[in-house]
Amino acid sequence: MYLRPIEYLLNRFSPKQEEAWIAYKAGLNLFLDWGRRSGKTAGLGDILVEDVEEHRQDVLFIAITQGQAREILWPRLVELVGDNPDWKLREHLLEAVYAYGGVITLKGADKGKDHLRGGGKRLIVCDECAFWRDFDDILKYVLIPMLADFNGQIVFTSTPKGKNHFYRLMLKCKKDLRFFYNKATLFDNPYISPEGKQMIVDSYRDEPNIYRQEILGEYVDFEGMVFAINPQRYVEKRWDKGDLDHCWHFRGLDHGYSPDPTACLWLAYSSKLDQWMIYDEYKKKQSLLSTHAELIINAWDFDFVSTQSDIDPQIIAEMNELGLFCEPTGKHNKEARMLRILQMLRSGKLKIADNCRQLLREMETYEWGQDGNDHLIDSLNYVVTNSVVPVQVEDEEEDEAPLRLPGVNPMDSADSYGQDFGD
Repeated sequence: MYLRPIEYLLNRFSPKQEEAWIAYKAGLNLFLDWGRRSGKTAGLGDILVEDVEEHRQDVLFIAITQGQAREILWPRLVELVGDNPDWKLREHLLEAVYAYGGVITLKGADKGKDHLRGGGKRLIVCDECAFWRDFDDILKYVLIPMLADFNGQIVFTSTPKGKNHFYRLMLKCKKDLRFFYNKATLFDNPYISPEGKQMIVDSYRDEPNIYRQEILGEYVDFEGMVFAINPQRYVEKRWDKGDLDHCWHFRGLDHGYSPDPTACLWLAYSSKLDQWMIYDEYKKKQSLLSTHAELIINAWDFDFVSTQSDIDPQIIAEMNELGLFCEPTGKHNKEARMLRILQMLRSGKLKIADNCRQLLREMETYEWGQDGNDHLIDSLNYVVTNSVVPVQVEDEEEDEAPLRLPGVNPMDSADSYGQDFGD
């Protein structure tokens, strides 16, 4: 059996991480009320590895999406056990297999209850679970039964998202003696320099409510304008045709039933810049489906990876017959999706071309909880949070696995809202 060097055990935890680790070793469940950049990813990786090595049973890590599970935790697992001969990493399955028994599996809550079902687990970590859809059902009907076989432990951790299910769960766990409650923020993370912390704080200067939620970990009821960011941070000239020729292209479509308009946005991803841009818009009332389809199809002659839309199956079938092939999506977790888009705009990952004047006008007046007069905002939601750039990657030869398409997704990038940004 592989023995780690003594350095592994020295100074590996911040004070907050060590408090959580001690509570875990004492057999308690954990409720980690930790905001962004508080250091949760590093600590959770250690706990998962040590649980398997000690108990030799399966454990499970669940993020908002499977792509985020890969981006958030997989690099940490590689760092912890990549050179350990007792472990085998199977990236195509997002599994780390321990030679003496037990597997760490990474999954996404977005796939739903059926995807998460499986055999018994000794430990389950629920990451960013404030942003999960159907959290209560997943917990009651899937996760708790999976823990029963081993009388296992569970870890809940997330940046808050208003006073939703995570807030209600926090109130319960603070009164439950089976749980250890711990709160941490950016300012409890000793591995980020004072200068780095100040840079993060400065990036929220125009968004006090989002700063309170993401950095201070407060349970904020959002009010007022959503896009309270200086437009100079994300509005720029549309990339020229030569640059757009070398991009991946997507569309987001919001079909309006009369008298509402139908809206569409065009999105490009530049691998050279590692940026996304909304580069064109369409918004038109009281026209036939065939007119909308024709105008949208003929607007640009690029090959489009997908057109994301919330329209019903009958309308999708009609659009497909007209040559505008749509993929269904939904409006669920709209507030969470808006927060992610805000983070992309703030970080410079997403740009809006200055010719998209109608979209920019909607953004100027769009408020939290608004329902109506937001058709281009809906299109923005659909296309930015659902588009995936196909990238072909070959798996390990010894696994004889087929080629996979992991993709590059705006929500799976290193700047997405639901991640720890290297914590």
